Amino acid sequence: MACSPSASQRVVARSIPAAPAYLVPVGVKTPALGEDPYAIVARERAGRLQANRIIVKASAEWDMISAEFSAPKGP
Repeated sequence: MACSPSASQRVVARSIPAAPAYLVPVGVKTPALGEDPYAIVARERAGRLQANRIIVKASAEWDMISAEFSAPKGP
């Protein structure tokens, strides 16, 4: 005789959405020998600023998903 699973044995499955399209690595060109140092610095800074924008968006997305998953679900 088989028993039905009790409430403590049920598995709650939740799927996590795919990563947002903006989560891509920030590419910065490798400095060339003899290249103007100011151009290198400007390029590196632009890369860091772009990476920081991505991090801020990802953090906000994570907070939203975390809030949705921790919110109480109805029956």
